[in-house]
Amino acid sequence: MDPRTARLEARIQQVKAGFLASLPETVSRIRDLWNSLRHAEWTDAQARELQIIAHRLAGSGGTFGFPEVTRLGAGLDAALGAAMVGGTVLPETILAMDGQVEGLIRVVRDALITAPEASGDPVPLLTQPVARALKLVVVIDDDEFLRERLSILLEGAGYRVVAFEGPAQAMPFLQEHQPAMVVLDLMFPGRRGPAFDVVADIRGETGQRTPVVVLSGQVDFRSRLDATRAGADAYLVKPVDDAQLLETAASLTSRKLDDSWRCLVIDDDEHLARQVTEWLEHSDMVADWAPSARDSWLKVREFRPDVLVLDINMPECNGIEYAQLLRQDANTAHLPIVFMTADAADITRRKAMAAGADDYILKPIDRSALTRAVLARARLGRRVHDKVARLTRQSSQGGGVSRHYFFNELERVMDHGDDSPVQPALLLLALNASAAIAERHGVVGLAALQEQFQTRLASAGAEPWTLLGENIVGILLPRDTMTGHQPKARSLISRLSAVPYRVSGEAVPSGVAAALLQLRQGHAVATVLSQAGQMLNLALDGEPGVLIDGFVGEAESVEVSGSLPQDRLRLVYQAVATIDEEAQPVYTVLARLVDSGENLLPAGRFLEELEKKGLLPELDAWVFRSAHRTLTERIAENTALTLMVHVSAQSLGNAIYMETVASLLADQPMRHAEQKLVVAVPESVAVTHRHMVERLSQMLAAGGGGLMLTAYGSSAMAARLVAELKPLYVRLDDALVQRLSASTPKPADRSLLAAAVADGAMVVAGGIESAASLSGLWAQGVRWFQGYYIQEPALELPVR
Repeated sequence: MDPRTARLEARIQQVKAGFLASLPETVSRIRDLWNSLRHAEWTDAQARELQIIAHRLAGSGGTFGFPEVTRLGAGLDAALGAAMVGGTVLPETILAMDGQVEGLIRVVRDALITAPEASGDPVPLLTQPVARALKLVVVIDDDEFLRERLSILLEGAGYRVVAFEGPAQAMPFLQEHQPAMVVLDLMFPGRRGPAFDVVADIRGETGQRTPVVVLSGQVDFRSRLDATRAGADAYLVKPVDDAQLLETAASLTSRKLDDSWRCLVIDDDEHLARQVTEWLEHSDMVADWAPSARDSWLKVREFRPDVLVLDINMPECNGIEYAQLLRQDANTAHLPIVFMTADAADITRRKAMAAGADDYILKPIDRSALTRAVLARARLGRRVHDKVARLTRQSSQGGGVSRHYFFNELERVMDHGDDSPVQPALLLLALNASAAIAERHGVVGLAALQEQFQTRLASAGAEPWTLLGENIVGILLPRDTMTGHQPKARSLISRLSAVPYRVSGEAVPSGVAAALLQLRQGHAVATVLSQAGQMLNLALDGEPGVLIDGFVGEAESVEVSGSLPQDRLRLVYQAVATIDEEAQPVYTVLARLVDSGENLLPAGRFLEELEKKGLLPELDAWVFRSAHRTLTERIAENTALTLMVHVSAQSLGNAIYMETVASLLADQPMRHAEQKLVVAVPESVAVTHRHMVERLSQMLAAGGGGLMLTAYGSSAMAARLVAELKPLYVRLDDALVQRLSASTPKPADRSLLAAAVADGAMVVAGGIESAASLSGLWAQGVRWFQGYYIQEPALELPVR
């Protein structure tokens, strides 16, 4: 054994010894927490701490040779998670978990008794030094023993590893470094559920190109689906298999990434332009130059710079005019611009900044100052670009639509369904050969198979589809009978499996398994996906080409009797997102009905039913009380947070609702200016119920809140309403959003936007379908965005 490998083996044994040494204290803490939960008072804080301990044991146990610790730890982890989501914990649930806790304590003690001495024969490391060694891998895991073991394993394979115990510690590092791969555990202390949002945060800091591998103790279809939807490139189940981790790392880190910053210099002084270009190239940037605005117009699109260095004084079109042109184009609206000029006049600087300058450097040019400014602006510019992509979640999928778009469409078609035999359908397709290819060729073979699968789907002209997992595709079929859907599904199966796939030069015949599920109204998306996933698993167990079809089971009733069904109501929080990192968090609070499995049901039928029964005022009052309590009691006093709630026309004319708002705000106003409760009123309602809206606005202002005007721009009264009501926020009408995101918005639409901004309102846009659409709105000055495409509603408010 060479000295380097011997050192790594010794470190592995030290980590294992540390893990074993920590077990007595772990057992004691499990016992203390469980005794308190069972015999004193059940609190979410203690339950979460116990869940984290169980989760860590589930990850580390099998890794260090104790599979029973992993099995029982994972079981307790899942049981505690389900108990906390369910609300009140029943005595029979506690009794069942008591056996799980005792079982986990027993196997942990057995591990201490049966564990071999740390000085015994070490297990050989499965390491093969990688080509182009010292590629950077970032590991994020709160379990110190697992984190250290993964780091040693990856270092043994030739990677440079930097490890962090949580996302908060890792993010500053990721802002300054571009790793070849990030390994992320999905469970962290202080979080009730998996950290899927952290995947998006990593994308925002490092760019869409950085592969992210997630570690999880969950093996079910839904967990894998959620990870894939969040943007994970690979999903590894704990205990982590060393060979699988290294094979995954070899595949993902071998992707060719161009990580160099790109700068285009535009200056009619050729000597200076070439000199600046040379300086930037010596700073490891990719740089080019153009002599004029006219010559650079197409070059900006072809060269794809991260930053522009632009001279102000140029013939034909000066730099300030050119910057204004760039800011009017959706594709270049947020491209950073560093101006160079010999004009030191203050008015020139102000004009440059008004045109969208990000930095301003006087000639003669100082080399170090220029390179520092360009690198800083390039880094910031790419982060902004990646955050635009993160907000819209419109990542390319070989011709498929984004997962957010697909799941939004799935919920929409179910919300508009009925009980007729003509309904849309969900079709899941999977390659039968995936398991065999994974075993023989690993993740590289799977990637090759997936690329060919997606190419065939695109050429087959399939309906809107998205990639849901490794070689698993979801397709939405338009309304038809089941007998009409079946031939479409069989035709796709035939086209996708007619010609063998090729992996590593080998022809691979592959049938396609399929599940066809006829949709109905009133179901939760999670329920539909679970049923379709079970059907697909049955199809994969059969012969190639098997199609299993069926109908979604009967939906749970959304009918309402004489009162509000508060036991089935849940609050969900939808972020109003912005690229501005300094902005305080803003969320819309929505009420949703759940089924018996705690799955959110589409809102359409439920709200219609409440409106028929005259219960919308009661619902609006319930949501307002809940949001008010969150702001005044449940979050820390110094936490900045804005919550928005909706109000219906029925509620504005209801004395009980108005009295509820008035009394709550009078008794407990907002605690400081950074906490706000905002009520959203549709523009049409503000027109028809003007007096009541003015009264509501006065109550909110007195209590530290304000109004939001929604569907802004849908009537001729829009600008006048904003001027007179002075709302804190306006949400643009969807039709106005589409017009403003066009390359040349109409002057009347720009005037509407300018009127809202002039009166101090923060402008929110929804219905964003692409990064180009968001960029177009950004160019018009819109900075806040909301909707399913931006971020899905969450059951838990991510603010404490």
